[in-house]
Amino acid sequence: MVHATAAEDTQLLNYGLPPPWSPTVNPIYKWMGIVLAVGIALMVVEYRFAKKKKEGFTPTDRQRVLGIFWIAVSLSLLVGGLMLISGD
Repeated sequence: MVHATAAEDTQLLNYGLPPPWSPTVNPIYKWMGIVLAVGIALMVVEYRFAKKKKEGFTPTDRQRVLGIFWIAVSLSLLVGGLMLISGD
């Protein structure tokens, strides 16, 4: 029976760090993605409500959905920029 030494034990424990084969996501990209995902979810909800109207999906609704998209992209870039400027 082979036992690990104390040095090997500390190597195996990893103390809550991600495994070496699992790349970590930069927190800036993570939060930019979260903000963009919320914006896209809002677009989907807006599209579904607009489609249920008796007039259907009108050009005004299309403009509103595209506006929500560009606001989501802008806010995502703002979040990323603020996080980048603020540093660690």
